[in-house]
Amino acid sequence: MRISDPEKIRDIVEHLKREDAKGRAANRAALNDLYNGAPPWTEKEAEENHIFTNVQPLIAPRVAHEARRQLAQATMRNGRFFKVSVDLKDKSKAEIVSYEVTNRLNRILRGSMRFYEILRGADANVVIHGRGPSMWDDRHAWCPVLLSIEDLKVPTNAYVDFSNVSFFAVYQEASAAELLRKISGKNVDPGWNVPAVKRLIASLADDQFQDHGRTDYDFPEKLAEQFKQNGLYYASDLIPTAKLWWFYQLTDDEDEPRWELSIIQDVRDSGKAGKAEFLYQQRSGFATSIDQILHVQYADGGNVAPFRYHSVRGMGYLLYPVLNMTNRLFCRWMDSLFEACNQLFRNIGEEDRDKLAMVMLANMSILPRGIEYVPAQERYAVDHNLINAGYAMLRQLINENSASFIADPDAGTRKEMTATQVLAQVQQAGVLLTSLVQMQSIYRQKQYREICRRFTLSGSTDKDVKAFQEGLRKDGISEDALEFERWEVTPERAIGGGNKVLEISQVNELMAALQLYPPQSQRIILRDFTLAHTDDPDKAMELVPETEPPPSNTARFATLAFGTLAQGGPVIVPDDVDPIEYATVLLSILGNRVSQLMSNQIVPSQETAIGLVNVAQHIGGVLERSSIAGARPEARQLMAQLQSVMAAIQQLASQVPQGQLPPDVAAKVRAIDEMTAAKVRAQEAAAEQRMRQREMASQQRLAAEKLKLQAEIEAKDYKTAADLAAKRLQSKMQATQNAPQESAPQQQTEQ
Repeated sequence: MRISDPEKIRDIVEHLKREDAKGRAANRAALNDLYNGAPPWTEKEAEENHIFTNVQPLIAPRVAHEARRQLAQATMRNGRFFKVSVDLKDKSKAEIVSYEVTNRLNRILRGSMRFYEILRGADANVVIHGRGPSMWDDRHAWCPVLLSIEDLKVPTNAYVDFSNVSFFAVYQEASAAELLRKISGKNVDPGWNVPAVKRLIASLADDQFQDHGRTDYDFPEKLAEQFKQNGLYYASDLIPTAKLWWFYQLTDDEDEPRWELSIIQDVRDSGKAGKAEFLYQQRSGFATSIDQILHVQYADGGNVAPFRYHSVRGMGYLLYPVLNMTNRLFCRWMDSLFEACNQLFRNIGEEDRDKLAMVMLANMSILPRGIEYVPAQERYAVDHNLINAGYAMLRQLINENSASFIADPDAGTRKEMTATQVLAQVQQAGVLLTSLVQMQSIYRQKQYREICRRFTLSGSTDKDVKAFQEGLRKDGISEDALEFERWEVTPERAIGGGNKVLEISQVNELMAALQLYPPQSQRIILRDFTLAHTDDPDKAMELVPETEPPPSNTARFATLAFGTLAQGGPVIVPDDVDPIEYATVLLSILGNRVSQLMSNQIVPSQETAIGLVNVAQHIGGVLERSSIAGARPEARQLMAQLQSVMAAIQQLASQVPQGQLPPDVAAKVRAIDEMTAAKVRAQEAAAEQRMRQREMASQQRLAAEKLKLQAEIEAKDYKTAADLAAKRLQSKMQATQNAPQESAPQQQTEQ
């Protein structure tokens, strides 16, 4: 079945538009205003209700941003979006190919800013409206196009999985330049109705194309020349855009059902022409499944099944009543506070009003007769306890269902919460959003699968797809790896579901039990721990790569040298070998070999004992010849480890049957053990001597500083005493000079 009449398609689209405009559009507008920070009251409502404070406390935008942050961390936290497992006939190459395919695909997606904005926009729509639609408008392009909620029109009773949908429409706008580019050039899609598109382009720029009653769509060559000369002008805002509807319908004319695409003009633009016509019609089949065209990311909080597309309830919808009441209560509360700041006076008679002009409400003013303040006990007072209780209850309802833990406002009556209490509240606070995050991961897998499928299409025109396929071929990966049926796509899930507090708690618990996991799992846990504490996936991958780095040349040489030494042969160490790393690797292999013999209670043979002694003697010689035993702390640690291993070798050598171990070898074992112990004792003595020397130097420095300080104090004391003596002498001299002058008037008085 197929709808071949453009008039009928336009009627279907208009019906979908009317159904959407009945109540859904108004609900979406109210949600958008709330979470964009719009005032809770309209200007008319504020005027009628005498509301002077009409602002938001910005609780709703904060809740939305918290939820978006958690959704974004759940998606983009790990540095890659998904993992691809390729099933190949050669199982030995499957892991390598899967690793290469996963890294290449995620590198392309992470480097695409367009794809990042699609994820960000979808999360924003999901938080507020519960669904974030996107679609692929091209059969080869891997990156979808983000759709607004109002641009996607689906039937009323459509299920969320679109299993009962046989048609849907998408609203798109196109500039005159974009339309002309579609019908120009060498590889023009035969589905385009070129004459109809040219008439549409001419009607969009009617003022520019008209010339004495003629339009340039009568002369196609003139239209092309105009675009060639002024292409950017026709792509600017001066030229109106064409309002188009992309109508997809499921047809079953052939054995296999397929989706076909038709493009018509919106009735607002085509109303002048009257009759509808196809601008584009693709009969070859745009896709075989709706998943290859449309993807909707859901975070549904609804509880009534079966779940339908238009019944999806996002977190924004569910919290709208509580947030709206909170905003309105906040406005009324602020009005009461402003009113309490006003000074109220009692009404007075007409005869006393002229006297009020002389009242000066300044410091120490006197109020004239006829004016009287209204005291606080006689004014109406708002019950702030009741308002605080109501406001706290609304905030609690918001916090219990919002993105993550948001501390309630403390009025000074609560104690500070412990870490355990905070963690418990975090686990309970994000119950709603945690379920939405889990749902997001399931639906995101469908989008990732379609993106990966498009990277395997042969003959693709997308530049990223062609570069991806060519890169695999250059690396020698077989064409079997490009068969999508062999791919298994698994989304990456962030620890804690995007909640930072839960993530830190969970990775710390894993680190506490790190030794219980196998080595490969330990690397994964360590990388997750690093990511949780750095918030940098690239740094975490750099510090803890997925695979262990290849061994160095020194490590490989040490591994080969151990075999020669264990057989009693000599080894010449090249100059480019790091002595410390070389001795470390040899000592590690030697220790593992000795531990293996002792744990299995194996009595070594004469050749084995001689080989172990030879390895130990070689390690001691390397450390001694390198002359770094006292210069680097690693050398001292290696000498201590070598002494411990030599004690174990001596114990093994004592178990060799009498007469099987030559006397010279036994003497060599004892000599190496004694030499190692002597070196360790010498190093300890040298370290102790250096410690004593540093202590003596420190004591001498402190004594010198003490003497210097004491000398300075004594000098200051001498100077102070001298100053005091000088002042006393000066005072006596002044007193002596003043004595005759004072006695002269007394003598005159006596006379």
